[in-house]
Amino acid sequence: MINKLIICGLLLHQIKPVLKAVGEAVVFHVKGSVNHHSVSCIALEGLVASQAQIVDVIGKAKGTTYSGDETTHRHLTFEASHITTKSADGSVTQFHCGVHSAHNHTSETQFNGVTKQIKNCFQVYNEIMGPGKCRLDFRIFATLLQEALTDHAANQKLLIRFLLQWKKDCDREKHGEKALLALLAGEMLPVLFTIAAKAVELGGCYGNWMSLTNQERIDLLIHLDIYICFLESAWDRKESTAFTNIELNLYNALHDILTLEEMCTLAVFSQTVSHPYFCIIRVPGHENLNMLELGTSHHNILTFIQKVASSPEIIFADHATQLSSSFDQKPWNRLETCTVR
Repeated sequence: MINKLIICGLLLHQIKPVLKAVGEAVVFHVKGSVNHHSVSCIALEGLVASQAQIVDVIGKAKGTTYSGDETTHRHLTFEASHITTKSADGSVTQFHCGVHSAHNHTSETQFNGVTKQIKNCFQVYNEIMGPGKCRLDFRIFATLLQEALTDHAANQKLLIRFLLQWKKDCDREKHGEKALLALLAGEMLPVLFTIAAKAVELGGCYGNWMSLTNQERIDLLIHLDIYICFLESAWDRKESTAFTNIELNLYNALHDILTLEEMCTLAVFSQTVSHPYFCIIRVPGHENLNMLELGTSHHNILTFIQKVASSPEIIFADHATQLSSSFDQKPWNRLETCTVR
């Protein structure tokens, strides 16, 4: 009932007196009380439930459509959208995706807003379901998308082309991932390393990346979601609802799959080789070690790297352990490095 009253336009502090008035009107005594903080929590729970419901229905649908429109009020742009799904038995369900602000009327902004809403819904659903087979990829919405309905403005034709290209890209990505995952680890890793190296070179940021310490690289991977959430919060709090150039470059980099793959590779290398090596040369009493005295350690590192090159499964296989995946056969310094997305 509280969520329905909020949808009707009541403010948070008005919920309590309205509930009391309705109870008195039907001769029903309302026990207890609810403050505006509880009302806020209930409203957020309703939002989360609705987002999860949308994804649950999309996951079982045979096709989806998108419809939307936008308007301007007091020089601020607002967008409203709907999603319609059709199930295998022919039943049709329509979902209202809310009204959101945007910083301009362009088709690109509207397209980014649509994809962001879809990603948020799927992220909420997957967090609720937890790890396992129940997780759904947000790209299934694009592959199921059949039609889009907008107004007659010229920029909406461009929006339709964006949606069509997104649908094609998602379909190709899913087929490409399927082919890549069919490869053995020894066949997959060279492909990933080559692509990641090209992406870093094209981005022109290899020098900046190499300037980071191993610890900074690992922290960036482990807390990636927090950094992204912080940037999005900064974006939402601005009156212009737009990133600066520096913020936009950072935000795009944190979403670039090839960049993240490069970071993962270097982070794993730091845990299996770099950190164990520093534990040998930086411990008290080893300050005066020379290269000759470290010959055995260097030989062990070279042997371990050759072993990984010929059999990557010792690190990435399901049966791999921390002891077998480190050249010094000791537990990793930061096990969470292997569990980041």
